[in-house]
Amino acid sequence: MHIFPQTNYIKCNNGVELYRMAYTAWGKQVIGGKTLICVHGLNRNSRDFDFVAQHFVQMGYYVIAPDIVGRGNSDYLRNWAGYNIPFYVNDVMLLIKTLKLENIDYIGTSMGGIIGMSIALLPSHPLNKLVLNDIGAEVEFAGLARIGEYSSVQHEFDSYEEAKKSLMDTSLDFAIPPELEDFYILTSYQKNARGRYELKRDQNISKAANPSILKNKNMQLWEYWEKIDIEALIIHGVRSDLLLASTVDRMKQINPKAQSVTIQNAGHAPYLYSEYHMQIIQDFLL
Repeated sequence: MHIFPQTNYIKCNNGVELYRMAYTAWGKQVIGGKTLICVHGLNRNSRDFDFVAQHFVQMGYYVIAPDIVGRGNSDYLRNWAGYNIPFYVNDVMLLIKTLKLENIDYIGTSMGGIIGMSIALLPSHPLNKLVLNDIGAEVEFAGLARIGEYSSVQHEFDSYEEAKKSLMDTSLDFAIPPELEDFYILTSYQKNARGRYELKRDQNISKAANPSILKNKNMQLWEYWEKIDIEALIIHGVRSDLLLASTVDRMKQINPKAQSVTIQNAGHAPYLYSEYHMQIIQDFLL
């Protein structure tokens, strides 16, 4: 049975401006029921989790995936300095409070995983279990530089075919099967005011991310990881240029509650769609 997604908004405030954050929901919210929060990567949006949602609604979860501000159906900020992890954490926490979400498990891809780790650091945080999709306590500079390079440009395309070729070329490491390519493209693009295809994201998100990239160093999050003690599953794309196997091993040494699985045909970051992916996550969460 296909569960149709619902879209709604909450109003957020980063201290400089007010904006709406959209979220996609699947299933029914039940008092005392289980919640699965799914948060996307830097240039992505909530619809990356359609397949996860379809599966876990059947497992009794209410599934919620926000469009982090500047992406998907959320507002774009006038001041790009608001595109920063602490503000994203505040927005997700406000979503949890506003919707009265409880019994929460969390899946975060790339940037979404950093948001999840940040939430797990909060006193009396609301998370039961944490799934990190190809992100960890050390983020490799090579991958950051690659993502920074294509994030800083907002390409426009006259035809669907051009748009599809461009995005599939930059998404090779997601390991998306041919039969899902059109779904992926149609949930990634929008038509702009000129009637041309563009990604559903504000290209200014890269301005806030770039200063850390320009330091020419890996992003080090070890001091934060050492304080996280909840059960965690680290999904590692074998060809990833952001997360190394050695980082995963060290993370498991630091947190005995952490486990990992390597996805053989993917890099950064595996697109979570297959029965195999769902079984890995289900075995961990349930």
